[in-house]
Amino acid sequence: MTNEEYDIKMKNIEKEFNEKKKALVLEYVNSNAIKMIYPQAKPIKYRNPDYLTWIRSLPCLVCGCRHKSIACHVRREYWGAGSGVKSHDYCAIPLCHEHHTYENERLYGIDRQIAELLMRYIEMRRGK
Repeated sequence: MTNEEYDIKMKNIEKEFNEKKKALVLEYVNSNAIKMIYPQAKPIKYRNPDYLTWIRSLPCLVCGCRHKSIACHVRREYWGAGSGVKSHDYCAIPLCHEHHTYENERLYGIDRQIAELLMRYIEMRRGK
């Protein structure tokens, strides 16, 4: 390969590289522009201290003891919980300390129990 052929080949490689680099930069700029125009909304965290106080006044759902109940936030991704993120307050259930330390995700029928607690709370608030 002559020097001239080598130079032509290197110029073609450099030209191809620059075109790919421009395409990548343009793709990056466009994707960030889209993110700036359409920002991802943060999920709403529903917090209600009154609801948590009411949950703490109920007996433990597992054993029924009336010791000081803890408002245990059941961790489900579809209820807003994530890695290091607490779920919504309306997903809290009353558990005693012993059962709170137990993995509450394994409790059977917890979705139904949460729905029943919410309905009881709504009815209680309606009566005020």
